[in-house]
Amino acid sequence: MPPVTSPTTASDPFASLNVQQREAVEHGIGADAQDPRPLLVIAGAGSGKTNTLAHRV
Repeated sequence: MPPVTSPTTASDPFASLNVQQREAVEHGIGADAQDPRPLLVIAGAGSGKTNTLAHRV
């Protein structure tokens, strides 16, 4: 039986996101909280829209 190990924790769960994706994830949170407007993400296929949305939830 393999030894039991504790899961590793990522220091920054958003490290895989680029600047624009991270801004989309953080929209309406923290300093942006005063901006209640919804955010529309428009980008081409394979640009990471689904990944960005998954990080948001």
